[in-house]
Amino acid sequence: MKREKKSDAGRPGRRPSENRGGDLPARLEQARLYFRGHHAGVEPDAGFAGRVAARLDRPAAEILGWAAWKLLPATLAIALVLAWFALRVTPGTESVTSVSPTEDPVGWILNETEVTR
Repeated sequence: MKREKKSDAGRPGRRPSENRGGDLPARLEQARLYFRGHHAGVEPDAGFAGRVAARLDRPAAEILGWAAWKLLPATLAIALVLAWFALRVTPGTESVTSVSPTEDPVGWILNETEVTR
C-alpha cells in the first residue's frame, strides 16, 4: 500500500517554496489560527499544582538544589563570557588597574558608569 504525501501548506512551520517572502505579521496570524483550531480544550483545575507537588518523591528544597546544581555550569559559563566581554570590549578598561587604595571604590565605580553613559 502506497502512502500519499499530505500537503503541509496549512501548517505554520511548513510553507510552500513560493510563499517564502511573506511578512511576519501574516505568518504569526496564520500560526495563531492554526493553534486556536487545534487546541485540546483541557485546562488544569485549581488543585493541579498541589497534586503535582504531592506526587514528588523528594522535598522541594532538595529538588531546588538539584536544579541549581544542574544549572551551575551554564551559569558559570555565562558569567565568564560576560566578564570577558566587560573587560575586553568596554572602553577604558586600562583604568581598572589604576585605582589607588585611598580612593573610594564605590565612588570610582559610580563615576565610571556616568562617564560611559
